[in-house]
Amino acid sequence: GPRAIAVHESDPVTLAKAYEELALLTAWGAEHAPRLSTVAARGHVYHDGGASVVQELACTLAVAVHHLRELTGRGLDVETIAPRLRLDVSVGTHFFLEIAKLRAARVLWARVVEACGGGEDARKLTIHARTSRFTKTVLDPHVNMLRATTEAMAAVFGQVDALHVAPYDEPLGLPDRFSRRIARNTHTILREESHLDQVVDPAGGSWCVETLTNQVAAAAWEQFQQIEREGGIVAALAAGTVQARIAETAALRRQELGRRKAVLVGTNQYANPQEPAPASRGVDHAALHQRRARQLQELRTGGQQQADLDVLKKLEGILDGAGEQVFPALVAAAAAGATVGELNRTFRHDAAPDLQVEPIAAWRAGEPYERLRLAVQQHPDRDQVSVFCACLGDVARYMPRLDFTRGFFQAGGFAVQADRFFASADEAADAARRSGAATAVIVGRDETYAEQAADTARALKAAGVQTVLLAGQPADLQDALHEAGVDQFIHVRSDCHAVLSDLARTKGVAL
Repeated sequence: GPRAIAVHESDPVTLAKAYEELALLTAWGAEHAPRLSTVAARGHVYHDGGASVVQELACTLAVAVHHLRELTGRGLDVETIAPRLRLDVSVGTHFFLEIAKLRAARVLWARVVEACGGGEDARKLTIHARTSRFTKTVLDPHVNMLRATTEAMAAVFGQVDALHVAPYDEPLGLPDRFSRRIARNTHTILREESHLDQVVDPAGGSWCVETLTNQVAAAAWEQFQQIEREGGIVAALAAGTVQARIAETAALRRQELGRRKAVLVGTNQYANPQEPAPASRGVDHAALHQRRARQLQELRTGGQQQADLDVLKKLEGILDGAGEQVFPALVAAAAAGATVGELNRTFRHDAAPDLQVEPIAAWRAGEPYERLRLAVQQHPDRDQVSVFCACLGDVARYMPRLDFTRGFFQAGGFAVQADRFFASADEAADAARRSGAATAVIVGRDETYAEQAADTARALKAAGVQTVLLAGQPADLQDALHEAGVDQFIHVRSDCHAVLSDLARTKGVAL
């Protein structure tokens, strides 16, 4: 379908001409390739922008309805369009919720087609799913194998018709041979060893899934109706209301990731401090564009004059064609060797952009922590981004709080020194001074803090430690500890990303 309905870019889009192409293709497919899906309602852009499951489904359904309206307005009927329409969706890691989303999509599409007068066969929906880009991480990328497997199982349980399992190293750029093999084997294991293709409806009858399906369907239908009241998906995108709602949800998701209520193993929880910085395998798009431009120029100036004349003649046939004659002319030009760009420019030679909207920015859940950790690890002064743990009291009793402290700072790439405990404030301060760390964290139990934390904070500051934090939130001691030199308290309700970002900036890290 026209990419205006799933806007990644801010370029103007020619919707009217695109739907002319789509109508011609769909009419041709109905006659010559009846099982070919020619119309795609894509939900990836909403998913990748941080939308909720309900928002993603509502927007994708609104896109499908917009396609239906535009094509019926160009002479096709719902019985021709609906069987050739496919939903392209991303599947995330919330296992049961994603199953419910896919099942709800079929329920809602059947309701739409029935309202449009479509028969029982036209109400059947084709779904193509891919594992989520949003949930994949650059850090500890092998965990992506587990995420992709969970997402692929949810897609199968949700009864998709086609499934793409992306390589686990997709965020790094071009996948390597091993990652592609793992992606293929995920398909094979689910089919040949788990035999999931031999069960009619694996999730059917589950109270959890059925209840979630009903809840998702009801909420998505309500949001879909809101989009319709705003004039449909194109009008809502042009007005910015869809972007605003998704941005609000994305902000909440960023907050949950920052507070680590939403867990990304290996990124914001259980980070590996010894993990080397990943090597990017990104594509040089500028170089690729230049290379392809040279190849195409050589194609048209390579000495095969008669072949080039044949292509030009076929392209002229597109300009001279009208109505049903246009699509055969496009096919003939392609068969003669015309490129996609030449076909597109010829068909749309008289088209004017008719839509320009604010794009929905795609992002990945791990990006904020990835940027922070990379910047901290690249800081030249390692002492400034080192954290010394002043552990007080019985090691067996403060160990859970020390584990929390280690994980908290390692998520941001800080080097944590926590190899011993101290019986006195002076002993802790002396060790902190010798460590060279610019930041120290007092770690112990609340009853220990009442006896030793204030003295330890004063001793650490006297030893030259720039920033002193305390692990925990002893409410009755906070004022006194602030006066003694504690700059901040970290605890399970802290926004880990915000705290570490502020700390990194004070240490000269460029974020």
